[in-house]
Amino acid sequence: TEKLSVDRKRIYAAGVSNGAIFSHRLGCEMADVFAAIAPDVGSLAANLESRCTPSHPLSVVVIQGTEDPFIDIEGGEVKNKYFPRLGDGGIILSAERTMRFWASKNGCVGDPIVTHTPPEVNDGTRVIKKQFNQCRNNTEVTYFIVEGMGHTWPPKKPQAPAVSGASTQNINATDVFWEFFQAHSKE
Repeated sequence: TEKLSVDRKRIYAAGVSNGAIFSHRLGCEMADVFAAIAPDVGSLAANLESRCTPSHPLSVVVIQGTEDPFIDIEGGEVKNKYFPRLGDGGIILSAERTMRFWASKNGCVGDPIVTHTPPEVNDGTRVIKKQFNQCRNNTEVTYFIVEGMGHTWPPKKPQAPAVSGASTQNINATDVFWEFFQAHSKE
């Protein structure tokens, strides 16, 4: 087998929806491997809250929409409000509780800095950034709450907006996550 040169200080996890929930789990169970995680439209699974004991501080950046029909920003059962018979997806924490969970695990000091970003595109969405930047080992916990956004990887338009909700042109998940990863490596 061939071996690749991997910078072990710069290993990251990102995911959308169930992949986002899994990214939170990776942060819980493999904080010694990852420098940061970047979940999009997914909160921490409620059953992980009491057993999540990251071995190291971990930078976290999340994007979550207020109009997500699958993963409610207030937490609860994962399901589509338009198709409730699709099955049980488990229980997740609210975005706020997940953000404060990671801030606590990282020993962040104080309340988050809240920034209301003026919309660049008038598409009915607004971005609110909540950032804890006084955390152990120079880690950071940043949440982008997108008012009016559904279940999507912005700015990509969903294939079925009637099911997933609207996207937004006011934030680009790929760019946000990449810039966050560039700014955070393991110490």
